[in-house]
Amino acid sequence: MTQDQGKGMGKRKQNSSVLLLWAGNIVLGVLLSLSFLGRVSPASSASVALFGFLGLVSSVGVLSVLPGFLSILVNRFLIGPKRNWLLAGIWTLAIWVLFVDTRLHGFYGFHINSTVMGALFTPGIDDSVSISLADILPLVLLAAILLPAQAWFASKPSGASEARWAGTVILGSTLSFLLLQFWEASIEVEYRDLVAERMDAAPVPLRKEPLSEFFVLLDDRKLAPLPAPSLPEKETHPNLLFLVLDCLRADAINEENAPFLSSFRSKSRDFQNHFSGGNWTQHGIFSMLYGLHASYWDPVLEAKESPPLIRSLQKANYDFRVYAAAAQTFPAFRSTCWVDIPDSVFDDFPGRTSASRDTEGAAAFQDWLNQRDSENPFFAFFLLDATHQAYSFPNEAALFHPYEEEIRYIPISYGTTEDKRIRIRNRYRNAVHYADSIVANIWDSLVQSGEADNTIIIVTGDHGEEFWEHGIWGHATNFSQEQVHVPLLVKGPGIPTGPESRPTSHIDLPRTVLEILGAPPEESPTWSLGENLFQPPQHRIRVTGGWQGLGIRVGETTLFLPTPEGGRGAAYNANWERIPDTLSVFQNSQATLGQVFQECERFLD
Repeated sequence: MTQDQGKGMGKRKQNSSVLLLWAGNIVLGVLLSLSFLGRVSPASSASVALFGFLGLVSSVGVLSVLPGFLSILVNRFLIGPKRNWLLAGIWTLAIWVLFVDTRLHGFYGFHINSTVMGALFTPGIDDSVSISLADILPLVLLAAILLPAQAWFASKPSGASEARWAGTVILGSTLSFLLLQFWEASIEVEYRDLVAERMDAAPVPLRKEPLSEFFVLLDDRKLAPLPAPSLPEKETHPNLLFLVLDCLRADAINEENAPFLSSFRSKSRDFQNHFSGGNWTQHGIFSMLYGLHASYWDPVLEAKESPPLIRSLQKANYDFRVYAAAAQTFPAFRSTCWVDIPDSVFDDFPGRTSASRDTEGAAAFQDWLNQRDSENPFFAFFLLDATHQAYSFPNEAALFHPYEEEIRYIPISYGTTEDKRIRIRNRYRNAVHYADSIVANIWDSLVQSGEADNTIIIVTGDHGEEFWEHGIWGHATNFSQEQVHVPLLVKGPGIPTGPESRPTSHIDLPRTVLEILGAPPEESPTWSLGENLFQPPQHRIRVTGGWQGLGIRVGETTLFLPTPEGGRGAAYNANWERIPDTLSVFQNSQATLGQVFQECERFLD
């Protein structure tokens, strides 16, 4: 054998090792992703299960194209240890990200997307997302095992038989993708959607779907200026106090969980059919301060437009205080809701837990009340975070047992027992109970300052929280009652007490507050989409926003209107069960959709 022949054979073996590494990682990726198949019902037919498996294989194959292409480039230009370790780094990162995605999907029901990526690089994310050391260690261990193993495989010469095996795997994943395109063309779209909804593993279709015309696609138009109504001059305006408890679902306020708020409810206007404007904090807070649908978030953020509510109160010489246990940079409230009052935002309390920071915020408010000598009315806003995952409270304050002592997300993402679900729910109840005591302390501060009788107090949640009623824990994943139905209690001078069962929404709050203060009702439609809470219509459309699109509630039906990356349009009943003939529901809802589209465009230039 000549020297050139030896070099050629070595190069072929090196090329084969790249293909073998590629194929091996496809197999490893499929094995890591098998948890997706757990979402396919055991009662499903064999064809549904096969469709799901092919979707899984083809998805992993498609995802492997980028690292595979990079591997070919590395193999072409590098040799030796540098080549091996760089190949190992590429594939370790790819498999590590895939594993994280499977756990994210196992927990929340959605994949890594632009919202997730944007959140990771936003200052303040660590205040809002609690990840324990027990969750970090498995990720570190996985990388520590994968990297040297991948480097060893990259350095291992491969022969013809290994190359044929690798080619078979890569070709098989490609054929799976193509086969699904022909298969789905011959079956009902609803059949493919059944699998996709269960496991999100079906690949992006090559053809247009009937529901593709129903989605939220916002153009590049800018936000039109939102006028801030002027309030009539009075000797005194009432103070305004917003108490927003994160993740507070409507049924969380009862005598056991929240004795103070349960008593407070009997002295307040109790809006029993109230929806948040979002299924997560960003859109929930946005809707209650701007009176707009969640679709306006990006235009408002780009324009850095302060809420008309805040600007009207500024013109009326209100003093401002905002207290939050989580940094107001995530979501970007400092660039939206509080952009005009940055020095009035206090979100850097030193406590190690959200419960301790909530307590410190309440104490800071009490000190401020005791020290202020201003005769101006005040607007105070609390975002209490103890009730947010992972549900924070001092151990000695625990009332409900047994409870989960530490939330470990990775094990939970693989599934939970009924006992663990009870423990997690009890942890939430303990956090609600502790937050209730903080609210009681804030009320006591008001009473002691003499301001209680001249303060309109608004108690609500930014969104709800699901506890596996529909297979998911948490929020920001769907528009079910558990995630969007929140309490709303309003108490203050001139506010009637008693229950209100007509449908209301967070977008009604700014309009209602300003009209109570004397803003002309006829001007409200020029800056708000809301109704007056004390004159709500008997029937109405309510819109709730999430990263994945809009949930449009009409009567007992919710239409899911996705963003282009948010999935497929769907219709659900009041129990969040999918209505089979989605296309017909959408076609019969043209008037509703037209109204929502018009509202989403009203304040755009």
